[in-house]
Amino acid sequence: MEDKWFIFFEAPCLFFHRSWTGDCIFQLHLQSDEHGYIVAEAWVNRNSQQFNSGGPASEIQLLSKLVRARITMLDAARTQLQAEDAVAEKRKGRLRRGDLFV
Repeated sequence: MEDKWFIFFEAPCLFFHRSWTGDCIFQLHLQSDEHGYIVAEAWVNRNSQQFNSGGPASEIQLLSKLVRARITMLDAARTQLQAEDAVAEKRKGRLRRGDLFV
């Protein structure tokens, strides 16, 4: 089965659920600081029927991979939105009163 995740933030935690089972595998407990957030605690589900852990090192590796992938996705979405906003602003500047929209 493909490795897919449902990740969401519900203050103060970031939750990582397996998408096909709904099992919560990781929780990051976050604290705000002057730069954004820091991880205060990280929890992992060690129920072998829900998650086949390869031990702490592999858990950290997987969690790091998931966080990096989510940040990359969010950065790409932010960049796309900024580009779309710039195009919309540019178009606004070209339109004058009386211009027709088709």
